[in-house]
Amino acid sequence: MRQRPSVLQRLMILPLGFLGLALLLGAGGPEGPPPRPNLLLITIDTLRADRVGSYSDRHVRTPQIDSLASRGVVFTRAFSHSPTTLPAHTNILLGTTPSYHGVHDNTNFIVRGEFLTLAEHLKNFGYATGAFLGGFPLESRFGLDQGFDTYDDRFDRTDTERKRDAPG
Repeated sequence: MRQRPSVLQRLMILPLGFLGLALLLGAGGPEGPPPRPNLLLITIDTLRADRVGSYSDRHVRTPQIDSLASRGVVFTRAFSHSPTTLPAHTNILLGTTPSYHGVHDNTNFIVRGEFLTLAEHLKNFGYATGAFLGGFPLESRFGLDQGFDTYDDRFDRTDTERKRDAPG
């Protein structure tokens, strides 16, 4: 004689049935997984927040940055662990602080190759990466170019040359 399923077993049938149906039909739907977000990190050395329109348009308007900000995430409470460019950007791109990564100023330190950078991490997830620089403390000789597909630290080129060499 066959035993009747317990109340707990009967309650498990419904969720398992839905799970099976979802797997059969493809839980991601016909369009597949949702698209990955585009990521854009803008860092501007020694810029006060009240001089960017998306934070305060009292003093100045910055239409291009404001347009990007209106479509993205804007951080209103961000603080730097370092007052100089190379250590501050190393903190951002490694997710660590100078006491761990060892970069303490702009000229006497190089980011060690064993650290996983944000660019390398994103590349592992299929992202294309690029960096476009405007100052010597971030030149590739200091090591932050790890993992970038494009790392443009050539300051001697004209705008025409940059446009000509741009991908796509």
